[in-house]
Amino acid sequence: PMQQRLVGAVAMIWDPTYMLDFGDDSNMCANCHQSRRAEPNVSDPGETFEIDSTHYGPHHGPQANVLEGVGFAEIAGTTAYPTPGSGHVNQGMTCVACHMDTYADGAGGHTWHPTLSTCTSACHASATDFDVNGFQTATQAKLDQLRDRLVELGVVEWVEEDQAYEPVVGTYPMVQAQAFFNWIGLVEDRSMGAHNPSYVDALLDNTLEALP
Repeated sequence: PMQQRLVGAVAMIWDPTYMLDFGDDSNMCANCHQSRRAEPNVSDPGETFEIDSTHYGPHHGPQANVLEGVGFAEIAGTTAYPTPGSGHVNQGMTCVACHMDTYADGAGGHTWHPTLSTCTSACHASATDFDVNGFQTATQAKLDQLRDRLVELGVVEWVEEDQAYEPVVGTYPMVQAQAFFNWIGLVEDRSMGAHNPSYVDALLDNTLEALP
Protein backbone atom coordinates (compact mmCIF):
# COMPACT_ATOMS: atom_id res chain seq x y z
CA PRO A 1 0.00 0.00 0.00
CA MET A 2 2.72 2.46 0.92
CA GLN A 3 4.70 1.61 -2.20
CA GLN A 4 1.62 2.06 -4.39
CA ARG A 5 1.25 5.60 -3.06
CA LEU A 6 4.88 6.52 -3.80
CA VAL A 7 5.77 5.07 -7.20
CA GLY A 8 3.53 7.41 -9.20
CA ALA A 9 4.63 10.74 -10.65
CA VAL A 10 6.09 13.08 -8.03
CA ALA A 11 5.06 16.71 -7.54
CA MET A 12 8.33 18.52 -6.91
CA ILE A 13 8.62 20.39 -3.60
CA TRP A 14 10.34 23.39 -5.19
CA ASP A 15 7.59 23.61 -7.84
CA PRO A 16 4.45 21.49 -7.23
CA THR A 17 3.34 22.10 -10.82
CA TYR A 18 6.35 20.12 -12.09
CA MET A 19 5.48 16.43 -12.12
CA LEU A 20 8.52 14.18 -12.32
CA ASP A 21 8.09 10.61 -13.51
CA PHE A 22 11.11 8.34 -13.94
CA GLY A 23 8.82 5.52 -15.03
CA ASP A 24 9.80 3.01 -12.34
CA ASP A 25 10.34 2.65 -8.59
CA SER A 26 12.85 5.50 -8.78
CA ASN A 27 9.89 7.80 -8.19
CA MET A 28 10.00 6.60 -4.58
CA CYS A 29 13.59 7.90 -4.36
CA ALA A 30 12.57 11.24 -5.86
CA ASN A 31 10.04 11.87 -3.10
CA CYS A 32 12.93 12.65 -0.76
CA HIS A 33 16.00 13.12 -2.94
CA GLN A 34 14.99 16.46 -4.43
CA SER A 35 15.43 20.16 -3.76
CA ARG A 36 13.34 21.72 -1.01
CA ARG A 37 13.78 25.23 -2.45
CA ALA A 38 13.49 26.91 -5.80
CA GLU A 39 16.65 28.61 -7.00
CA PRO A 40 17.12 32.20 -5.71
CA ASN A 41 15.86 34.11 -8.74
CA VAL A 42 12.69 32.01 -8.76
CA SER A 43 11.95 32.04 -5.03
CA ASP A 44 12.82 35.74 -4.57
CA PRO A 45 13.45 37.40 -7.95
CA GLY A 46 15.36 40.65 -7.99
CA GLU A 47 18.80 42.21 -8.21
CA THR A 48 19.93 40.84 -4.84
CA PHE A 49 19.24 37.86 -2.61
CA GLU A 50 19.60 37.38 1.13
CA ILE A 51 21.25 34.18 2.33
CA ASP A 52 19.80 34.12 5.83
CA SER A 53 21.22 30.86 7.14
CA THR A 54 24.44 28.87 7.03
CA HIS A 55 22.23 25.93 6.05
CA TYR A 56 20.86 27.63 2.93
CA GLY A 57 20.80 25.52 -0.22
CA PRO A 58 18.57 23.19 -2.23
CA HIS A 59 18.88 20.05 -0.04
CA HIS A 60 21.55 17.62 1.14
CA GLY A 61 20.32 15.17 -1.50
CA PRO A 62 18.96 16.85 -4.66
CA GLN A 63 19.73 13.88 -6.93
CA ALA A 64 16.31 13.80 -8.62
CA ASN A 65 16.78 17.39 -9.81
CA VAL A 66 20.19 16.60 -11.27
CA LEU A 67 19.05 13.37 -12.90
CA GLU A 68 16.05 15.11 -14.50
CA GLY A 69 18.02 18.29 -15.26
CA VAL A 70 15.71 20.81 -13.60
CA GLY A 71 15.48 23.17 -10.66
CA PHE A 72 18.96 24.64 -10.52
CA ALA A 73 19.87 28.23 -11.42
CA GLU A 74 20.17 28.10 -15.21
CA ILE A 75 22.27 31.22 -15.59
CA ALA A 76 22.52 32.34 -19.22
CA GLY A 77 25.85 31.60 -20.86
CA THR A 78 27.62 30.13 -23.86
CA THR A 79 26.78 26.50 -22.98
CA ALA A 80 23.27 25.37 -23.90
CA TYR A 81 21.16 23.63 -21.27
CA PRO A 82 19.80 20.22 -22.33
CA THR A 83 16.09 19.51 -22.39
CA PRO A 84 14.84 18.18 -19.03
CA GLY A 85 14.81 14.39 -18.95
CA SER A 86 17.21 14.04 -21.88
CA GLY A 87 20.25 12.81 -19.94
CA HIS A 88 21.05 9.38 -18.56
CA VAL A 89 17.50 8.97 -17.32
CA ASN A 90 16.28 9.07 -20.94
CA GLN A 91 18.46 6.00 -21.57
CA GLY A 92 16.87 4.05 -18.75
CA MET A 93 19.61 4.91 -16.27
CA THR A 94 17.28 5.66 -13.35
CA CYS A 95 17.97 5.46 -9.60
CA VAL A 96 17.06 1.79 -9.27
CA ALA A 97 18.67 0.78 -12.57
CA CYS A 98 22.08 1.98 -11.39
CA HIS A 99 21.91 1.71 -7.61
CA MET A 100 19.85 -1.49 -7.25
CA ASP A 101 21.06 -3.64 -10.14
CA THR A 102 21.92 -7.29 -9.50
CA TYR A 103 24.18 -7.55 -6.44
CA ALA A 104 27.82 -8.34 -7.17
CA ASP A 105 31.16 -7.47 -5.53
CA GLY A 106 29.63 -5.29 -2.83
CA ALA A 107 27.49 -3.17 -5.19
CA GLY A 108 23.89 -3.23 -6.38
CA GLY A 109 21.07 -4.95 -4.57
CA HIS A 110 20.24 -3.20 -1.32
CA THR A 111 23.72 -1.75 -0.84
CA TRP A 112 22.65 1.32 -2.87
CA HIS A 113 26.17 1.40 -4.34
CA PRO A 114 26.00 1.87 -8.13
CA THR A 115 27.16 -1.00 -10.29
CA LEU A 116 29.75 -0.40 -13.01
CA SER A 117 28.19 -3.19 -15.07
CA THR A 118 25.16 -0.95 -15.63
CA CYS A 119 27.42 1.58 -17.36
CA THR A 120 29.44 -0.94 -19.38
CA SER A 121 26.39 -2.85 -20.59
CA ALA A 122 24.50 0.29 -21.59
CA CYS A 123 27.02 2.64 -23.22
CA HIS A 124 30.54 2.72 -21.81
CA ALA A 125 31.81 -0.77 -22.66
CA SER A 126 35.46 -0.01 -21.91
CA ALA A 127 34.89 1.83 -18.60
CA THR A 128 36.91 0.57 -15.65
CA ASP A 129 35.40 3.02 -13.14
CA PHE A 130 32.75 5.75 -13.01
CA ASP A 131 35.21 8.48 -14.06
CA VAL A 132 34.41 7.86 -17.73
CA ASN A 133 36.81 9.80 -19.96
CA GLY A 134 37.90 11.72 -16.86
CA PHE A 135 34.55 13.50 -16.59
CA GLN A 136 34.23 13.21 -12.82
CA THR A 137 37.77 14.48 -12.37
CA ALA A 138 37.03 17.48 -14.61
CA THR A 139 33.74 18.16 -12.81
CA GLN A 140 35.42 18.09 -9.40
CA ALA A 141 38.01 20.58 -10.67
CA LYS A 142 35.23 22.94 -11.78
CA LEU A 143 33.43 22.56 -8.44
CA ASP A 144 36.65 23.42 -6.63
CA GLN A 145 37.20 26.40 -8.92
CA LEU A 146 33.67 27.65 -8.27
CA ARG A 147 34.04 27.16 -4.51
CA ASP A 148 37.32 29.08 -4.48
CA ARG A 149 35.73 31.94 -6.42
CA LEU A 150 32.83 32.06 -3.95
CA VAL A 151 35.34 32.19 -1.11
CA GLU A 152 37.12 35.10 -2.82
CA LEU A 153 33.80 36.93 -3.15
CA GLY A 154 33.00 36.37 0.52
CA VAL A 155 29.91 34.25 -0.15
CA VAL A 156 31.48 31.10 1.28
CA GLU A 157 33.95 30.49 4.11
CA TRP A 158 35.70 27.55 5.73
CA VAL A 159 34.23 26.84 9.18
CA GLU A 160 36.79 25.06 11.31
CA GLU A 161 34.27 23.96 13.93
CA ASP A 162 32.16 22.16 11.33
CA GLN A 163 35.09 21.17 9.09
CA ALA A 164 33.08 22.38 6.12
CA TYR A 165 32.62 25.24 3.68
CA GLU A 166 29.45 27.16 4.48
CA PRO A 167 27.67 30.25 3.15
CA VAL A 168 28.21 33.56 4.91
CA VAL A 169 24.89 35.08 5.99
CA GLY A 170 24.32 38.31 4.07
CA THR A 171 22.80 39.96 0.99
CA TYR A 172 24.49 39.34 -2.35
CA PRO A 173 24.09 40.14 -6.03
CA MET A 174 21.60 37.63 -7.43
CA VAL A 175 24.15 35.86 -9.63
CA GLN A 176 26.39 35.18 -6.65
CA ALA A 177 23.51 33.65 -4.68
CA GLN A 178 22.62 31.54 -7.72
CA ALA A 179 26.24 30.47 -8.04
CA PHE A 180 26.26 29.31 -4.43
CA PHE A 181 22.97 27.43 -4.93
CA ASN A 182 24.44 25.61 -7.94
CA TRP A 183 27.74 24.86 -6.22
CA ILE A 184 26.33 23.43 -2.98
CA GLY A 185 23.59 21.52 -4.81
CA LEU A 186 26.02 19.83 -7.19
CA VAL A 187 28.42 19.06 -4.35
CA GLU A 188 25.63 17.44 -2.37
CA ASP A 189 24.42 15.52 -5.41
CA ARG A 190 27.68 13.57 -4.84
CA SER A 191 27.88 12.08 -8.34
CA MET A 192 30.51 14.54 -9.59
CA GLY A 193 28.42 15.01 -12.70
CA ALA A 194 27.71 11.36 -13.47
CA HIS A 195 23.96 11.69 -12.89
CA ASN A 196 23.55 14.13 -15.79
CA PRO A 197 26.84 15.13 -17.48
CA SER A 198 25.44 17.62 -20.00
CA TYR A 199 23.30 19.46 -17.45
CA VAL A 200 26.09 19.62 -14.87
CA ASP A 201 28.56 20.83 -17.49
CA ALA A 202 26.20 23.62 -18.57
CA LEU A 203 25.51 24.69 -14.99
CA LEU A 204 29.17 24.85 -14.02
CA ASP A 205 30.45 26.41 -17.23
CA ASN A 206 27.82 29.14 -17.30
CA THR A 207 28.06 29.82 -13.57
CA LEU A 208 31.84 30.23 -13.69
CA GLU A 209 31.49 32.43 -16.76
CA ALA A 210 28.91 34.68 -15.07
CA LEU A 211 30.84 35.45 -11.90
CA PRO A 212 32.87 38.71 -11.96
